Amino acid sequence: HVLSGTVRNSAGQPIPSVTMVFRLFPTNSQLTTTTDTNGHYTAVATAGIYYLEYVTGTPPAPLGSIAIYNSTNQPRYDLTNNDLTQDFQLPTTTLTVTVKDGFGNPVSNAPVIINNNGNARFPLNPGDAANYYYGGPLRNGTTNTSGTATITTFNATYPAGQICATVTGNQICNTTP
Repeated sequence: HVLSGTVRNSAGQPIPSVTMVFRLFPTNSQLTTTTDTNGHYTAVATAGIYYLEYVTGTPPAPLGSIAIYNSTNQPRYDLTNNDLTQDFQLPTTTLTVTVKDGFGNPVSNAPVIINNNGNARFPLNPGDAANYYYGGPLRNGTTNTSGTATITTFNATYPAGQICATVTGNQICNTTP
C-alpha cells in the first residue's frame, strides 16, 4: 500500500525538507518519509491503520527548523485495503509583537520568544481536532526601532505567559492582545 500527499503551509505553498513519522496502530511500527522540493511525500506501507506521530525538519525561511508532535494517536489513516492520498496543512502564521516600556514607548532590540511547552495546540488539517503542538526549537525575533518583532509560528491559542520579551535584563511574559 502507498501513503502519499503534499505538505503545505497556510498560504498553500509546499513545504520541502520535512520528515514525517507515521505509526501503525496498534503495533506502533514506524513508517518514515520525507517531503521533496514540491512538498510531496510517498511511503510504501504495510496494510493497516496509521497516525502521524511527528513532523520534523528544516524547511526554508521564514519557517526554519520545526518539530511538531501529536498529543494523541488521532486522527487515523486507513491503509487496510487501499492506497491513500493524505495532504497536510501546517497552520503557519505571522505573529507581530509590539514591546513598550512602562511609559508606552516602543522598546527596540528586545528579544521576543515564544515558549514551546506544548500548551498551544493546533490541527494539521482544517476541521481536524487540535491534537498537534510545536515542540521546538523556540520561535523568536528581536524588536526593530518601532518596538515591533515579526515571528513566523503556528496558528494556535497561546496561553498567557508563553510569549515573552526581555527588556533591560528583565523577562516579561504578561502578554495582552
